[in-house]
Amino acid sequence: MKNVARLFLVLWLGLTNAVGQTVTPQIGGSIGYSTDGGILAASAGDFRYPSFPSTTLANFRTTADIQNNFIGTATDVADPDSPYGSTSIQETFNGGTSTLVSKTTVSPVNVTGGMIRWTFKPGTAIKLTSSPFTSFNIRLYSAGTPSSPSANYHQGGSSTFVNTMSTATAGASTGRWQSVSFNVGAFTAVGTGADLTQITFATILARASNGTIAQIGNIEFFANPRSKALMMFRFDDGGDATYTVAYPLLQSYGAPGMLAIGDASHAINGGSHVTTAQVQTMLNAGWQFLSQSLTTEDQTTFDGWTSAQRDAEFQGFRTLGGTFGKRRDTYDMTYFSSVGPPDMIAWPNFKSNGRTVMRFQNWNAGINPPFPFDETFPPGDPYGIISFNLNSESGGANTTSQLQILLDRVRTNKGMIIISCHPNSDLTDANASNRIAALTAALTEAYTTNPTQWDVMTLRQALAPYNGDNMQNFLLKRDLDPWSNDNDPVWLEKAA
Repeated sequence: MKNVARLFLVLWLGLTNAVGQTVTPQIGGSIGYSTDGGILAASAGDFRYPSFPSTTLANFRTTADIQNNFIGTATDVADPDSPYGSTSIQETFNGGTSTLVSKTTVSPVNVTGGMIRWTFKPGTAIKLTSSPFTSFNIRLYSAGTPSSPSANYHQGGSSTFVNTMSTATAGASTGRWQSVSFNVGAFTAVGTGADLTQITFATILARASNGTIAQIGNIEFFANPRSKALMMFRFDDGGDATYTVAYPLLQSYGAPGMLAIGDASHAINGGSHVTTAQVQTMLNAGWQFLSQSLTTEDQTTFDGWTSAQRDAEFQGFRTLGGTFGKRRDTYDMTYFSSVGPPDMIAWPNFKSNGRTVMRFQNWNAGINPPFPFDETFPPGDPYGIISFNLNSESGGANTTSQLQILLDRVRTNKGMIIISCHPNSDLTDANASNRIAALTAALTEAYTTNPTQWDVMTLRQALAPYNGDNMQNFLLKRDLDPWSNDNDPVWLEKAA
């Protein structure tokens, strides 16, 4: 009878699994962006990155779209990676602070509770200095016209944030088409402010170092489909403290985590690392098996391979995930070591193999706020999702208070926060107690202090309601076997 019941469950889940799948284009260029204003979207995976509805508040597809351009000189350039066709606008900044205004106006849009996204491609001179943008803001208007804007508007953005998130490197490296996003709740009123329920156009106010080059894209609005903020926990490198310290802590609250194990073929079952059985235990408890690297974390080695070899590395990791029954988990990826967002050699392989990629990001120690902006939902750039380093304060006593500042903002804006650490160092060294206290405080915030305002889950779970991944039907946090004597949570996956 037990086997019959399980077979029925698997068949039922198989029938529901195909419902609602969406197919969206990849991120990163003409084959990577939707041209109808859809969110940046990766193609890899059985369940693609969702296409969230959006409204374009300022078109910057060609120079014909520009009303006023006082920040530099704009030209239309051939660009096979353009999200807007075969050309894009290339802006050479003049060093002055001024505006870039599109001719676009739209029917009034209620932007409250959502996020504003700007798309751009950092050019060859954008990182000749460490901070090429010295000013950057997006202005939202509900009155006036692009040619004669009102003196009352809302303004938000951050040059520091744009500089930090840029995928270009110092020197002559060009980045990729990317986006940054800002919660509308973080915008401030200028004058009497705009009516945020009636926004009709947006402009850019910016200043960049003379000679800075960037290709300019649209300003778009995305509604937030969530009613709660998202909290996630990521644990890197597969150290055995992941299982002995982090896992028991999260289990005590019923929270899932995410494993990001680099050089996994050597780390798993290696000295001072998790075993195969321990990995399976955590995954059975609802953790996600993020894709990192299979055989190396060395950038020289990785970048020195052929593209086919890099693809094979990621595909090998996907096969490893399948041995745990979690192949689909691995379409959500992470950068690793020095193979990070500015690595344009590795970038095409991340693009073709991943649905999303997380970037490991320090917040600014001892500064309030610790980081200019938080990750939004939907994420501003699925291939650059912010994953905050819990060791940003070097384990100092104010780790908890700084993290709480971020939590407060994310909760208010119903955004998302990913808290990341390396357990074998961060949770075992002399300052481990401060970091463990911060993790405990975050869990307490979500499960005790403000439980109606948070969901704690994995990234795959967060995307599932929007991409047809019916994991809620075959990955269930309850005992599905009424014939067994145990009462432990059981997570089942229909197919690896």
